[in-house]
Amino acid sequence: MAKHIHLVQRSFLSVIVSGLFLQTVYAAQTEVVNTKTEKSEELYTFDPNLFKGGGLSARLIERFNHPDQLEEGSYTVDIYVNERFTQRQSLYFSKNEDAKESVQACLPINLLETAGILGDLEFRQLRETNPQAISDIKCLTLAQVAKGSKSVFDFSLLRLNLTVPQSLMKNIPRGYVNPAELDAGSSIAFINYTGNYYQTENRINNSNYESAFISLNGGINFGKWQYRQQSNISMNNQHDTTVDHIRSYVQRPIASLQSQLVLGQQYTSGRFLSGLSFKGLSLMTDERMRPDSMRGYAPVIRGMAQSNAKVSVEQNGREIYQLTVAPGPFEISDLYPTNFDGNLTVIVTEADGSKHSTEVPYAAVPTSLRSGLSNYSIALGRTDLDRSENAFFSDLNYERGLNNNITLNGGLRLSNDYQAVALGSVYGSNLGALGSNLTYSRARLPSETGQETVDGWMANITYSKTIQPTNTTIAIAGYRYSTIGYREFSDVLGLQYASENGSAWTSNSYLQQSRFQVNVSQQLGRYGTFYLAGATQSYRDGRDRDTSFQAGYNKSFGVVSLSLNYTRQKTYSLNGGEIKEERFDNFGGLSLHIPLGRERNPRTPTLSAHYNRSNDSDNYQLAVNGALDRDYSLNYNLGVGGNFNGDQTLNAGLYKRFSNVQLGFNTSYNDQYWQNSFNAAGAIALHSGGVTFGPYLGETFALIEAKGAKVVSSPYSKVDRFGYVLVPNINPFRFNNLALDPSNMANNIELEGGEQRIAPYAGAMVKLNFKTRKGYSVFIQSQLNNQQIIPMGADVLNQDNEVIGMVGQAGQVYVRVPNQEGILTLRWGAENDQSCQLPYHIENHQLEQTLIKLNAECRMENEYETNK
Repeated sequence: MAKHIHLVQRSFLSVIVSGLFLQTVYAAQTEVVNTKTEKSEELYTFDPNLFKGGGLSARLIERFNHPDQLEEGSYTVDIYVNERFTQRQSLYFSKNEDAKESVQACLPINLLETAGILGDLEFRQLRETNPQAISDIKCLTLAQVAKGSKSVFDFSLLRLNLTVPQSLMKNIPRGYVNPAELDAGSSIAFINYTGNYYQTENRINNSNYESAFISLNGGINFGKWQYRQQSNISMNNQHDTTVDHIRSYVQRPIASLQSQLVLGQQYTSGRFLSGLSFKGLSLMTDERMRPDSMRGYAPVIRGMAQSNAKVSVEQNGREIYQLTVAPGPFEISDLYPTNFDGNLTVIVTEADGSKHSTEVPYAAVPTSLRSGLSNYSIALGRTDLDRSENAFFSDLNYERGLNNNITLNGGLRLSNDYQAVALGSVYGSNLGALGSNLTYSRARLPSETGQETVDGWMANITYSKTIQPTNTTIAIAGYRYSTIGYREFSDVLGLQYASENGSAWTSNSYLQQSRFQVNVSQQLGRYGTFYLAGATQSYRDGRDRDTSFQAGYNKSFGVVSLSLNYTRQKTYSLNGGEIKEERFDNFGGLSLHIPLGRERNPRTPTLSAHYNRSNDSDNYQLAVNGALDRDYSLNYNLGVGGNFNGDQTLNAGLYKRFSNVQLGFNTSYNDQYWQNSFNAAGAIALHSGGVTFGPYLGETFALIEAKGAKVVSSPYSKVDRFGYVLVPNINPFRFNNLALDPSNMANNIELEGGEQRIAPYAGAMVKLNFKTRKGYSVFIQSQLNNQQIIPMGADVLNQDNEVIGMVGQAGQVYVRVPNQEGILTLRWGAENDQSCQLPYHIENHQLEQTLIKLNAECRMENEYETNK
């Protein structure tokens, strides 16, 4: 409620305020109105009669009486709907007829679509029956679209907050990005490189060994088409050089299908049929194009509310989702995947305080899909395998989530000498998630009499479950069994090649009879975590069973972390064409990590101690690592290792991350050898502005043009002397905020906008131009030529009649001007005698100053014209 304070005598506050504006006001009686906003902030309103004769116009005084008042016009704002960011857009704000001192946002129809605002029944009916009537509305406001909604504009943040009842909204998943806002980037060529030089000096026989290796991968984009290649260059001890081309391909995202098209050397998905290297074409679902809340598996929650109710979703006693719904049925389909944390509890709190809850089963295996979603992949081409007879083939895979409990999937592979079909499903319940697949294969194989046809079946079962009472997670347990006639495509091609070359063929999958694997973790609360993993497989060709087993324990004692691990492994190999057992190995180890200091940051050294024991050896390793500089770009490690037989090795490493390259050096020394290695990693980008060096680039990256600035979101990136910088990693199909720090910029350069927001396609190379304004920061102590003080709050205009600042107390003007000399206009009203011309001149010796201080006299416009 507004509070009115009437001061009969001279008010101290009025003296202060009057002095700031006029410095010559004498008031016998002043009325100050003090109001309290919703945030209990006190606002003061000044009577315009107090300032008569002081030069301030009534309009300007009224402007100060409403600090939140905005001028009618267009503003580029961040739009939030129900506290979720929607987009950044330029909107027109018109005068609010119901509140003269404020403006209201005019909402275009495309914004309603993007934000998912359906509107109330009256608006929807009008839009359906008479869309032209909607188009004819000069300023469509939120109140006209959805009654009961609220629109609040925060000018200080340039943020428009729209609050709309859930019943009047479309169900848009969290993290959704409008495909129209995806950025394909620019035509930029790049190449990543990693190089390593290795040298060893044998101190026993005085021999030396050296080698070098360079890995190159890069490409160029043309619109949405992206070319990529990978190659290696190696040099051996005899200085023989080998160039190995790994793969090259062209890819293109197709947003309308949420898919990726790839042409060239690539790999099949391996989703239901074994993965293959091949040359050809593939088209497959790219799950990254889905919002974060629609990736992976999570159940769709459906229920009924009797009133405007709050719906809470809990897992293990923690609330992971909350939503307010209107009376009637509701649906939640955008939960983030957390399938290893157990079942979900859904609690509906009605408006009268009553509650009802239900439990939703939540368990998944890798092939689980959300209800209503589907994935597919198509591959056509020729296999590209080593030591194999390559052949043309085609693949087709499809999977669909029917409901919360059932996912169906299948695959088909066709080739001249091989055909396979796979069918499967996933079933989820309170007992866990059970996946099953059955695959049939038919193959034509070489034999002593020519060729023979074999066929067979392979069955695969997987299981996943979190047991909440004991915090036990069975991440994956699987069993696979193959009949004697079942063959993998790669094995068929390998047998054909071996038959033609008179050699033997074997592989991990060839004639495999069965395989069982399990991965279990147990949370022990404050006592740590225990994990167990194992796998065993048997064969039909005389090879004994392969078995591997791992177990481990992790625990933190304050700042000290402890790890225990044990591995038991039995492996076999071929020797002279005969199967021979290599060995039965047991490995066990203990690791400790202890910070050496009170501060908890990367500069604090960390002591690491490791002890490992195997069948025939014991060894240890002690190391200290940390950072040497404030931004953690210079790191080191020092260590000593050895065994209990007296052998001991000293080692050290130094690593430096520059803005355009990462360098490393390692060395080790003992009684038998001295080893050194150097490595480097970085990237080179070729673009319309020249060549830019930078760190190793990820799949999707950005090139920023902004002279003299520093990238806030990428601390190791620094703008080079040509004004460019590479940001090595940005998230595809997600909004990325890229901000610049202007602290290192030259004094005469200013950023017009320090942050940009982009949502790139995967593989895009986005070029961003941060506009800078060149000029000089000037602080002018001004006064009128009649020795009067220029009214506080007067606008400062440049020669293009643009407002570039405001006059402060006692005629102080702070602006950025583009030239060493010029004329500014100060205006505090609409009348001819309410403006003046302020000439300025900057001396050469002042140009390097961060803030240039000047004194200048402002002449009334009519007098300036006469004198000029």
